[in-house]
Amino acid sequence: MTRLGVDVGARFIDMLAWGDGGVIGHAKEPVGGDLSEDVVAGLRGLGIAPGALAEIRIASTGFLNCLHDAQGGGLPQIGLIASAGFEDVAVLGRQDRLSLYDPVTRVATPEHLIDCVEGVSARMDAGGGEISPVDQGQVARIAEGFAARGITAVAVCLLHAHVDGRHERAVAEALSAAAPGLTVSLSHRIDPEPREFERTVSTVLDAWLRITALPALDALRARLRGAGFAGRWVWGDGRGVLTAAPTSLVPLIAGGPAASLRAAALAAEGDAVALDIGSRTTDIALVRGGAPALTEGGVLAGLPIRGGRVDLESLAIGGAQTVAGSRHTLDDALIAAGLMPGQSDCPTSEAAQLLGVASQALAEAITRHATRRNTDPTRAGLVLTGGAGALMGPGIAEALGLDHVLLPHLPAIAGAVGLAQAPRRSETITRIDAALDNVTADMLTAKGEGTVHARIAPRPRMPELEVAVDPERLDGLAVAYHAAYRARYAIAPQGPGHVTQLCTRADDLTGALARDMGEGEVAAPKGWRAVAIPGGTRLERVGG
Repeated sequence: MTRLGVDVGARFIDMLAWGDGGVIGHAKEPVGGDLSEDVVAGLRGLGIAPGALAEIRIASTGFLNCLHDAQGGGLPQIGLIASAGFEDVAVLGRQDRLSLYDPVTRVATPEHLIDCVEGVSARMDAGGGEISPVDQGQVARIAEGFAARGITAVAVCLLHAHVDGRHERAVAEALSAAAPGLTVSLSHRIDPEPREFERTVSTVLDAWLRITALPALDALRARLRGAGFAGRWVWGDGRGVLTAAPTSLVPLIAGGPAASLRAAALAAEGDAVALDIGSRTTDIALVRGGAPALTEGGVLAGLPIRGGRVDLESLAIGGAQTVAGSRHTLDDALIAAGLMPGQSDCPTSEAAQLLGVASQALAEAITRHATRRNTDPTRAGLVLTGGAGALMGPGIAEALGLDHVLLPHLPAIAGAVGLAQAPRRSETITRIDAALDNVTADMLTAKGEGTVHARIAPRPRMPELEVAVDPERLDGLAVAYHAAYRARYAIAPQGPGHVTQLCTRADDLTGALARDMGEGEVAAPKGWRAVAIPGGTRLERVGG
């Protein structure tokens, strides 16, 4: 049974095929003008027909790259329908300054993704009771206006829709009747949580990605189906796990980096900092307990994105990016230094200096990212992935004062490897709102098979931690929460504890590639030696 992992990057598509006996083959295909043609070409090079595949696991940095590109303008925009009087929510944001000392107040909002905003008179109270019904004629006129502006996707986010979404559904029906070609995203399906701004951002993102990043992936899926692929298609999401049919595209935004970071995590020896150096960006994340550290929100590509994902920081440092203070790219410097094949006009004498500048910048970013998360980067391991990861490792280690770095198997295609090793996840979420002391055994009863996890904050609306629950030991929940909080923040919780959500989770590793793939060691640079370890290779400084 052959399976395929596909990680779509900015310049390359990483592909890994495996079966019950291990790795069948892998490829790194340059990105051209047609994603489906590029993947088919990669399969052809591997000697695999689409009809022979039982499963395709796919993640793409395209979602994230589109968001980075959108900051420069020139991409399609969407329409937004809000409750009348609340049309400015997406523009006003939370008024959290992006930089405290910036003389110009800048707020992270999705305003640049929106062409126009229209308000509707339909209104619902906080309990889901109808105050004013949907005016079908009003929505039809809005649809006509969108069509006249060339808008093809619409986000609908009405007040209190997370409590009852019937008004949003009625708006969607009216839009479809007036303009059948519109793509419509509804907030109560995309992000059914309170707080209007965050729900608006999620819905705008979903609608916008459906007309920018998704079409190429849909075309790839159709091309492979037409060529005989009849197996399972699953997506890698921002947590580094697989999901079959996501309701929202927002969880897929960080799917590519998360897949690479999962591969890095499986090579880590205890807590570590993972660094994925790609063509356009370098992504940094912590590894805890053999998995990438997660977060429930934060700014990504200049936008406040809500929802579980790898807690990563993305830097504008990559193979195709110019090194600060130079006209040459990082790849140019690596080629000139003899570390990478290719042609470069970068002088050899300048290459070492540029690599030192890049290594120092990455070391400073690692230190900043780790210390802000209560981790000493000099005591944690350093795991490197990406095409330039192994090449930059020694320089970064020297800048940090480390005597070794870790590389997973096949670090240059770590995203595809991470997809191959990821579990397929199914979840049942129950939302509750109760003080930790008031949680009862009935509340913790698992729905379906799998492990149960509680999301707990010190007090309502404070940052939450996820804690494993033993339904048979209710008295142990508070103890587990206090221990987890101390481990993360080194202090006691700043409140008695408040439970907001229970999640029953089941991970299926059927068909996943083993952690130790049996791949050979990577070549060690001068002054270093390579030692095989479970999950990859350790590069050790000779005499270190």
